[in-house]
Formats: sequence, C-alpha cells, structure tokens
Amino acid sequence: MKGGCGPEAKSRRENERSATMTELKNNFGPDEGQLEAVRAKLMNKHVDEEIEYCTCCQNGCFDMCLLKCHKKDGVLTAIETDNIVHPNVAREDAYFDEEEFRKGMFQHRACTRGRGWRKDVYSPNRIKYPMLRVGPKGSRKFKRISWDEALNMIAEKYVETREKYGPMSVYCDGLMGGSTDYIGQFMPGGALAIWGVDSYEPHDLADTYQFGRPLTMDAATFDGGTEAMTLFDSKAIVLWGFDVYLNYPEFAYYFNLARDKGIPLIYIDPRYTWTAHLADQWIPIRPSTDAAMLEAMAYVIITEGLENKEFIEKNVDIEGFERWKKIVLGDYDGVAKTPEWAEAICGVPAETIAAIARLCADGPVYMRMVWAATRILGGEDPARLDNYLRILTGNLGRNGCIGTGMDFGVQKHFPVPDMNFYGERFDKIEEHCVIEGEIWHRAILEHKRYEDGEISLADYKRIVGCPQNETAPNIKMIWQTVNPRNMIPNYYDSSARMKAVQMTPFVAYSAYTWATTMTWYSDLVLPLAHQFFEGGGGDNFVLQGYSFNTAFSPAAGNYFIGMGKVIDPPGECRSRLWILKEVAERIQIPGDPDGACVADYYCPEIKGVKWEDLDGVLEDMARKNFEAWREKDEIKPLDPPTWEEFRKEPYFIRPIEGDYWVCLRDECEGKKPFQTESGKIEIISRFVEEHDYHDVAYKTKCLGQGFMEPIGHYKQVEVSPLSALVNKHPLYMITPHAFYRQHFCQDENPWFRDEYRMDVWISAADAAKRGIKDGDMVLAHNGVGQCLLPAYVTSRLTPGIACMIFGRNYDPSHLKTEIMPEGIDRAGSCNFLIPSEDYSHRRGILLCAGMIDITNVEGKGFSIECEGVE
Repeated sequence: MKGGCGPEAKSRRENERSATMTELKNNFGPDEGQLEAVRAKLMNKHVDEEIEYCTCCQNGCFDMCLLKCHKKDGVLTAIETDNIVHPNVAREDAYFDEEEFRKGMFQHRACTRGRGWRKDVYSPNRIKYPMLRVGPKGSRKFKRISWDEALNMIAEKYVETREKYGPMSVYCDGLMGGSTDYIGQFMPGGALAIWGVDSYEPHDLADTYQFGRPLTMDAATFDGGTEAMTLFDSKAIVLWGFDVYLNYPEFAYYFNLARDKGIPLIYIDPRYTWTAHLADQWIPIRPSTDAAMLEAMAYVIITEGLENKEFIEKNVDIEGFERWKKIVLGDYDGVAKTPEWAEAICGVPAETIAAIARLCADGPVYMRMVWAATRILGGEDPARLDNYLRILTGNLGRNGCIGTGMDFGVQKHFPVPDMNFYGERFDKIEEHCVIEGEIWHRAILEHKRYEDGEISLADYKRIVGCPQNETAPNIKMIWQTVNPRNMIPNYYDSSARMKAVQMTPFVAYSAYTWATTMTWYSDLVLPLAHQFFEGGGGDNFVLQGYSFNTAFSPAAGNYFIGMGKVIDPPGECRSRLWILKEVAERIQIPGDPDGACVADYYCPEIKGVKWEDLDGVLEDMARKNFEAWREKDEIKPLDPPTWEEFRKEPYFIRPIEGDYWVCLRDECEGKKPFQTESGKIEIISRFVEEHDYHDVAYKTKCLGQGFMEPIGHYKQVEVSPLSALVNKHPLYMITPHAFYRQHFCQDENPWFRDEYRMDVWISAADAAKRGIKDGDMVLAHNGVGQCLLPAYVTSRLTPGIACMIFGRNYDPSHLKTEIMPEGIDRAGSCNFLIPSEDYSHRRGILLCAGMIDITNVEGKGFSIECEGVE
C-alpha cells in the first residue's frame, strides 16, 4: 500500500531526512580542512607575541579582573581574561565542586568592557602632547608646548594662587572624604579636601550612625565587604536596584551558581533589566518610594512576631529601637505603616510586600540595596531603613548575609608586597574638609554671591557644607591629575558646572582623550599614559607605575597580581605619578627647616628620576619589596614564587583556609564592640538629635543646610513621581550605567558604539500619549537642560518613568538656548537634566534622578517648540 502511514513510508521518510541532512551538511558545514586552515591563520597572527599581565580596576565596577595582554612589536594585539585556575575551561561549574568555590579557587573573568580597552588605548582622539589654550574657553583651540613649560606653569600657578587666595583656593577633587592634592598636604595650611563619599554617601552615613563606622571605607581598603561565598549559604537573594548582571559581570557568574543551587533571586527595580530577566521574581517599584516598602516590611515582621529577638537583645540599643517601632506601628503620627499603606505609595501589591517580609525574616537572606536606590533626594532614608530591616531580622554578621548596601570589598587573606616610596615624612598630612564633594561647583558660583554681599559668610559655609570653624573655600584654581574625571557631565547640573569651570581663573586637566568635555574648558591639558597598559597607575589610590594589586572585587581576596607597563605610551604621554613627582620637585615648602621641596616628603624614593629611567627604578623597588615579603613568617609556608618566577607569571593565588570572612561578624558575635557611643547598633542618631549638625562636623561630615531627622523613615521628597513637579515635568528620569562603558570610559570606543542604542527610554503607554513611535527624534527637557536624541519605546519600563543611560559625553548642537547656551545636547548627556537646587534635605548625595518631559520633534528639524526653544 502506498501512503504515509505504514512501515515502508516511515523508512522512506527516514531515508529522505537523512539525504536532506547530508545535503545541508554539504551546503552549510565547513569544507574538509577549512577549520584547520582558520585555526592555523589565527595561530600565525600570534607568532612571536609577548604576554604581559595587568588588571582592569575600573572605577564603578571594582571587580579587578585579570587581563592577559598579548603584544607584538610593541603593539597590543589581544586581551584574554583569567585562565590561571581551571585553564582552558569555559564553564567551571560544569565540573568543579562547591569546596573549590568556597576556597576562592575560581576564575576572575574580564567582561566586554575589560577586553575592549585594546581599542580604547589606540583611540585617534588620544592627547599626545601638553597643550595650552590659545582661544576662549570652550573654543577647543590649543597649541603644543613642552613638558617643562607645562610643569613650570602648574607649579607657578599653584604657589601664586595659594599665596593670593589662601590654602583653600586650589581644588584637586577628592576620594572618599579626603583630598587628592598631594602638594597641599605638605604645605602650610594644608590641602582643601571634601567630605562625603561621592558615589555612596547615603550608605556611608547610614553605616556611620548605625554601626559607628562607614563600612564603605572598609571595603575600599580591603577590610570590609562580604565575600561571594556567602551567596551559597543564603536561603534567598533580595536585590534592591542592584543590577548585578550589568554592573558586576564577574560577580554575576556566582549569582548564577547560587541560582543553580535553587536559591531564589528577587529583584526590585522600576526597569526590566537583565537581572530582572534572570530573577525568579521581578518587582517593579515606583522610584524614590523604597523607604515606604521597607517600613511596611518591618510592620509585617513586628506585628507577626517574626523579628530576631535574640539578635536585637544582644546587639541593638533598645531605646532607639523601641522609638522606631512606634513610628512603624503608627503610634507617633496615627498612620500604621501597613503593606496597604505602602502599596498606595510604591505601587507594589500589599500581599507581595508581606510575602517578601516573611521571606527576609526566615534568614539568612542576602539583602542588598545598592547605590542606585539611594542616589536620590532624601537617599539617606532608604539607606538607613535598609540597615534597620537587616538589624530587625538578624541578617547581619553571619554566613549567608552581607554587611551593608555598599558591600563590594573583600578580606585580604594574606598581606601583599608593599610599594611605599613616600618616605618617613609621608604621615605629616594636613587636610581640611570644607566642601561637600558633589557641590564643588556651588562653592565657586556661590562665592561670587558672598563677595557681592548677597549672602553672609555663615550662609555660604552652610550652602557648601563647610564647618563654621573652618576656613571657607575660595576656589581660583582647579588641578585634576590624580583623579581625572570628566568633571562637567560626570555630575548633575552639568550646565552650572560648566559655568563654574569657565569662571575659574586657571584650570589644568589631565586626560587620555580630547573627547572629554572638561578638556574644552581647561587652560592647560596634559596627556596621560593609559591607566592600565602604559604605566599610567592602574591602582587609582596610590598611582604607582608598578604595583601589586589585590583582588579588589566582590569575590575572594586570596590572590594578587603584579602590574607593570605593558606597552609604551604614544607621543609624550606621561603617568600621573611622574606628573605629580615633577610638580612636587618644583615647589619649595615655605618655612621648612631643611629647605625641602614637596618631593622630599611625598616621593623621596623617586625624586630626581627621569621619565626614561622611572620604569627601571619602580621595577627595582618592586623586586626588593617582593623579596622582603617572601621572607615574612606568614608568607613562607605559602610557598610563594621567586621574583624571577613571578615576573614571568605575575600572579599569586592560594586557597582560602577555613570559613570565609563576613563583615561585622566579630561585633555581632560579641568579640568586639560596635564603634558607636553605646557600643551597640544604634537606630537613632544621637548626634543629629543633640547637635546643630549644619555647622558642626561629625566624623569629618558637616551636613550643611537642609534637614535630616534622627531616625530614618519614608518621606515624600520634592523630586519624586508623587511630587507636584509631575504637573510640569511628568516623567521621573533614572540614569543607570551602560553595559559597554563604565562612567565615560570607552564612550567613543567604535567596537561598542553600534552594539547598543543610546536613546532615551520611554514606556509604551507614555509614548502613545505623546504620539511618539520607536526611533522618533525627541527632545528630553525641563527647566535646566535639553537633550535631542531618538526615543526607545519599550515595555521594559514602568509608566511615568524615563531612562537615559549615564556616561555620554556632551555633544553640543548648533541650536543654542537660554538654558543651553553652549548648544542643546545631542548625545543624551543626562546630567544636564538634573538640577542642584537648595532642597530641604541634607547635603551629600550624588543625585542621579530628575523630573523631565519628552516632546516629539520628529520631522521638525530644529524648529521645535518646548521650554526655551522656538
């Protein structure tokens, strides 16, 4: 019988399918020997290559992944990632056991950004010579000068400015509540420093008040944070705005391993991100309302008797705890902070809030609210409530938990070789914290008002966050060498910062590329050696040309890497260390009994060393320090390599023995007290309650004008989707990081430019109201800025929210307006849309959100009608 049902038909179909597959293989598969030919061609490209190692310690990521750099004829040809442990294995967890992970024996892999540096280092926009401005500021007209001319100019301007305007007149930025002015630190009067930790001040402040010390600083000095192994001991992972798969690509791998073990991942964020996609549950929340949800979770835990009573009784100051409980239960204002109350505010269903609360009470739970959720007006409240909830549930100081929302650091499991070239006098440092770090521009702009008699000196100090007993700043020179950030679009209110830079009499700026807004408004531009490959000082904190870098990552601190120069810098690019050293040699210290210059204090070990000899001197120092390190009693049993072996393969890794380290474990176990006045965890800030914190510094912080309550709780702030601003600017703009760049780094990398859309995100519902289609040209605008760019219409964003990815350099158009006098931005430089006004809340927060509207201008060219544009 002929047909399609019998055994003959089945056999015929199998034969036909086999013939088809053979034909497909012949048509689409590789020809005989083709794979071998491709492999041989690739291998030939790498013949006679040399291999050097360095790390990618990029600010904002901190994973410090290993970069295995190939070079040929002095040119960087390829970058591989970590292959030290489990060599040539792509998916470690396919075979390695959990014990190896707990011992820190896993690969530390570079992400796309880390491996993309090869294109960045050869950017055609590299600055190669010292350049002096010859046209008006912003004209981008410069002429080439010699290094001697440039260095002499900086030294002369530095001394001249301090003599004329005082020691608080030179601004060199700062890091984590200090100064990067390595000249002023040794001069009479000291250096102008900042208070506040620019990225995570709300968490820093919360930790200081609750635990007696900022755990952020612990992490930054490798003595804090929590190691990744803690994920395996959690019953659940709750991430609050922590887009781990974007911002911490190395760490993300270990979240995957935890999920493979069946540990649920809950992600709370108004945007549907990669982390949301991979989570077991995504909870979209209305931005700036996180504190309300946290209070409601606390209400459920308290009323259902789920709090960790043993932990609270042992570790917490009871008086402050009981006062907070009354706020949660509504005893103070008559409003109980129930899940139903929070649902109306944050948009999360009451039953979802209650369920997550019960989950967190049944610990240990890895609960992390990252910086994104607190970089808002009033960000100190969600940061404090995040701490309160972990205190309430006992999710602190034990396996399966973390220490703070800022957590990214690790414990050093053995000391690393030292590269101290500072000399015996280096500890004579004098710093004066006279500005809140995020408003250096206000210190410049408002000083003019003080000079004109519009405000008093006391009011000026409150505006900029200067203690009344300190000398007020009077910035007349900006010198950015140590921390060369893109100072104008890197922070909110970019137009005001641009104006402040234009008002500053002398600005010296060091950078890698001309594609940086700050270079256009500087008087002197210095060419930097690349931070990772050219001896530029990959370690941002000590700026050494050769250094031993520990795993500054959320993983395990059981290894370190030697970092030296990989390739020579182009033109006359120089490292930050060399620039600082040269200026230090040119400045005498007034009144010094030995007639010393600054270099005698700052870097006597390399004083007088020429640029061409610096690498050899630093290498010799590294060798001596390494060999001394090998002889230490705690190192000898670890069987460290010899210097010769280490230089050939410059890394040292050893398994972690015993249990991993957990932040605050010793305090929670009673082995040492918390560094608070009571010696216990304090919910209430007695300093804020008992002092005028506007004028008095508390652990270097003068909180300036504005209001902060002694106990954290939800408050509706002036900039919020629930504020009156929605009547004029109805969209709340968030500004997350990009996957293909870190801050502004690699913004011009051609490998990445076509890989993602640099548009403004708008929800499908909000786009429909405005007649906007995907890809339409739109104007994002408010009262302070305007950006012209395409729209990305998506359902991955909750209605009422807009999103502009942070890190685009300002690209001015020819269309100039009153609020954009240099030209409307056409790159999506989001900080032009976030103002720095005198809100009612305390100073110190890096604002990363603002209220905007989006207008469709598709097909209208530059003839658009909206705020300030005709």
